[in-house]
Amino acid sequence: MATLNTVRAILKDACMREQAHVIQVEVVKLLEDVTRLNKRVDNLQGHFDLAAKDIREIRTSADKITKNGERIDSLQFEDEGDAEKLAPEPNKPRLTTAVSQS
Repeated sequence: MATLNTVRAILKDACMREQAHVIQVEVVKLLEDVTRLNKRVDNLQGHFDLAAKDIREIRTSADKITKNGERIDSLQFEDEGDAEKLAPEPNKPRLTTAVSQS
């Protein structure tokens, strides 16, 4: 009976050692997957950072355009009636002076 128990313990130990090797192989594969995942997360973070930078630059441009538009809108123009008085009439001939050269 003691011999059978010893053989059984040896077989159990051999199975555990075999399983430990399988576990070690799987842990190595898992670490490779985690490393690959970290690299992909870093790449994605770079894309997000670039997109955020582009958005900031677009926002800056939009703000400048808005300020310029507001500045133009705030300019004081003459009343349309006054502007029409100052503009030449389309059918009225303009007088020009000719300078003769001798």
